[in-house]
Amino acid sequence: MLALTDGIGVNHAFVCIDPPETLLPAFRATTKGGNVVVTALTPDSVKEIKIPPLELFVTQKAIMGAVYGFASPRLQIPELLALYRNGTLKLRELITQTYRLDNINCGYADLEDGKNLRGVVVFDR
Repeated sequence: MLALTDGIGVNHAFVCIDPPETLLPAFRATTKGGNVVVTALTPDSVKEIKIPPLELFVTQKAIMGAVYGFASPRLQIPELLALYRNGTLKLRELITQTYRLDNINCGYADLEDGKNLRGVVVFDR
């Protein structure tokens, strides 16, 4: 990973999937004094993630968790809805495919096959 930055490392790394497997590589890809932000959940069965204490101390890196990007859903969701309603926030353009609830398995299959990046399940009443 460091080869991509000529051995320097990145200032900020984000762990968005499987922290037990990806945290250490992200930590090691971060430059001295850098930050690793964990946004992914870990199953309750995982009790620890291994980061060598000496490596943490010597490199002066920070590891932190983030939920909703540090936003307050109570405040930001109404703001985002207002932006969407007035046309400033374009969400429909981000949707790559829609699926009816009774076709959700197709949506998951398309996601696994790389055919769909941002599918939305539509629930009709």
